[in-house]
Amino acid sequence: MMGQAKRRRLAKETAAIETEAAGVYAVMIVTPQIALEMGAAALEGNLEAETYMLAIAHCLREIPKRRPRLLCLTCDKEFSAQALPAAFALFHAYRDDAKTALGNGLCDACATKPDLEGRVLAAYKEKLLGDLRVLPRFSPGSPTQN
Repeated sequence: MMGQAKRRRLAKETAAIETEAAGVYAVMIVTPQIALEMGAAALEGNLEAETYMLAIAHCLREIPKRRPRLLCLTCDKEFSAQALPAAFALFHAYRDDAKTALGNGLCDACATKPDLEGRVLAAYKEKLLGDLRVLPRFSPGSPTQN
């Protein structure tokens, strides 16, 4: 359960994202496999991959500094220099030139459960954006959903 102080801090940290997003957000879930692929792409000059990797590096640097400790996005597992996240969720404005992102760690137990994306989106809806709606993904050849 999230306390009032943490909820206020999260609201403050998301203000820049909300301004940038104009109501349209993206979430990138970075598992170890995806991190390896992103790292390789960043080394090959992919700026989007580099940006995500820098955001994760920032999250990792913050973990030992934060008091109270940072928690897993989907449970109350505390992170420390000895107990790092197994994956990350990066929440940002859905636009090519987004400047701000909110990074959240996911513990090993949560990162390996089924429907990770659904649980991450449910956590963001509960903790940040009560009116969050997930739009269907576009898939070439599929009928338009109303």
